[in-house]
Amino acid sequence: MKHNGSATYQRFPMLDGLTALQAEQYQNSFAPHSHETFQITLNESGLFKNQINGHCLCAWPDALIITHPDEIHTTICDQPMGHSFFTLYVSPDLFSHRNNGIAPRFAHVLHNTGASSLLQEIKHHSQTGRSISAHQIIKLLDQLLTEQLHEPVRVADHSWLTDHLQETIDQPFKLAETARQTGISSFKLIRLCKAETGMTPLQFVINQRILSSQQLLRQGVPITDVALQCGFYDAAHFHRHFKKLTGLTPASFRKPWLS
Repeated sequence: MKHNGSATYQRFPMLDGLTALQAEQYQNSFAPHSHETFQITLNESGLFKNQINGHCLCAWPDALIITHPDEIHTTICDQPMGHSFFTLYVSPDLFSHRNNGIAPRFAHVLHNTGASSLLQEIKHHSQTGRSISAHQIIKLLDQLLTEQLHEPVRVADHSWLTDHLQETIDQPFKLAETARQTGISSFKLIRLCKAETGMTPLQFVINQRILSSQQLLRQGVPITDVALQCGFYDAAHFHRHFKKLTGLTPASFRKPWLS
């Protein structure tokens, strides 16, 4: 029998409310998605697989996996006993503030014993109810910054296509209708969107809806209202896609923001 494991979302009071995800023996893969934050993951068991920019990157236990803000990735959870990992979501502003105003760039898989130990310590404190200090977080960021890549960072090109899709995220998505509106074939629309975003048009729209919904959930907007405002048919449709992209239910995501 397949056991889906558990995923717990937490919010910390320091530094504008850092958040974290603790997954234990988790077996549901994540659909293509992105975050507005840096995602710093400590792999604790199994072979962690992250598909980024068309490449599958693997990490063994104690390695760190990093995705950058707005970077499309798919986490593949296919280990027989599930995956256990701890993820910290860090605002780009926190890193830039520690890095002379420059947004850092990292390798997607890091083997930094100091940073791994610090993240393990933060995770342990969160699990045992001990206070996590801003000093611990700053120490982790500074340790990670020693690993940053010193190369030009490609700035995402928000083309007319993604602008058009962004404007329609609260409306029912129909590929043929979107193709007609943009004056190109459905096939070309899919190809251009994947080249621009790494996603199909529908995947892009759903990801943007989930990002918008997270802002409303943090504000305490009722889940059914969030679903309808963000273009989902109903709360069940919203619930299904939210969990597929985040590993959490909307209610689980919202809970730390209501306390």
